[in-house]
Amino acid sequence: MASVAAPAEPRPRPSLRDLNSAAVWAGITTFIFFVFGALTVQISVVQQFGISEDQQSSWITITWLTSGLVTLPVCLYYRQPISIGWTLPGLLYIGSLADRFTLGEVALASAIAGLAIVAIGLAGYGSRIIHLIPMPVLMAMFAASIVQYVTGMVESTVGDTLIAAPMVAAYIAGRVLANPRVPPVGLAVIAGAVAIVALGEVGSLEVHSGLPHLEVVDFAFSPEALLSVTLPMVVLVLGLGNVQSLGFMISEGYRPPLNLVTGIIGGMTVVNAMFGGHPAAMARTGTAMVSGRDAGPFDSRYWAAFVAFVPVLGVALATGLVVALISILPPAYVLTMAGLAILAAFQDSLERAFTGSLRFGAVVAFAVTMSSFEVEGIPSAFWALIAGIGASFLLERQELFRYWKQVFSAPHSPLDHVVESMEIRRWETETA
Repeated sequence: MASVAAPAEPRPRPSLRDLNSAAVWAGITTFIFFVFGALTVQISVVQQFGISEDQQSSWITITWLTSGLVTLPVCLYYRQPISIGWTLPGLLYIGSLADRFTLGEVALASAIAGLAIVAIGLAGYGSRIIHLIPMPVLMAMFAASIVQYVTGMVESTVGDTLIAAPMVAAYIAGRVLANPRVPPVGLAVIAGAVAIVALGEVGSLEVHSGLPHLEVVDFAFSPEALLSVTLPMVVLVLGLGNVQSLGFMISEGYRPPLNLVTGIIGGMTVVNAMFGGHPAAMARTGTAMVSGRDAGPFDSRYWAAFVAFVPVLGVALATGLVVALISILPPAYVLTMAGLAILAAFQDSLERAFTGSLRFGAVVAFAVTMSSFEVEGIPSAFWALIAGIGASFLLERQELFRYWKQVFSAPHSPLDHVVESMEIRRWETETA
């Protein structure tokens, strides 16, 4: 006789009784990080493409709108702090290609990446496929791709000291203070704003539209863009965002719907691309903020994600004002903001590239990315992945095979392997 499956237990409904001050503060801090971290970098990248103000507005609106509209119901339904935002590494990487490809070419390549992510989520193979490209090689390529933001910040500090220097000083003070409620980038943004007002370098504000603007982008096919954008986006979204974020949630005791989240992210990426936006992804830093113990009791941390993403919708609805405000700021202010906002990501990428195994492959990938090497219009970042893996195959073959064996022969999910390798200790949840 065939066994009959037990009926599923009813899913607990979200309750306001779970809301607490720790969750509220964690949510507010996460949103502040989104604004002074992701948004500042996003605006800097958007401006590099030389697109119209309407296209800039559309890019920002769609990415913030889909993040808020998707995350809010998902975290409430599963009662888990699932935070789906955007890929900051992917955004920075796209910015490094702004002088090579048009917005339409990047958007089509991103849309195809989104479709691939949906297919991977439906098949349930995502966490294994993404490890074909070793993480040290990928992170070395990524570090070399964003180093221009760091050097741009240094040049701004030297060239416009009266604005940039107070920002750098405030950022260092925030890092020394090490208070999670006082983000260093936030202090830098405020210090720079005070300097701009004091120097009288604020331009005239002209808001063309107070309503959100969405503009369908004209897709343009480019084989070079497909090779340079699609594969790296899939790897960055799944191999970096999903693995780290979902791995951290698992280590904290949560069991997020892995394949569903992957499919949702792929669908969001397609929608974002249609309106000129960059790929969606799990918010890595945001996940750590709303899923960790500082966000309150285990069973109520979903409210931290909810509090963080409600004002995200507000940013989407006021994009016209956001773009207008940024347009009146001196270039040194925006460049310094972007450089400071990605310093932590730059440091993290260097550590992941050069402190473990496959370091020679990582060095080769870094060097090739920094060069001007290209073939048939395909930029160095793509060839860096090929060169890095090839170098490891020739000179670090045992380490490379050991890396792949860990991923493909493991009886458990590669996410579990990531949790073990990160040496994250699971916090014992509170009991009633």
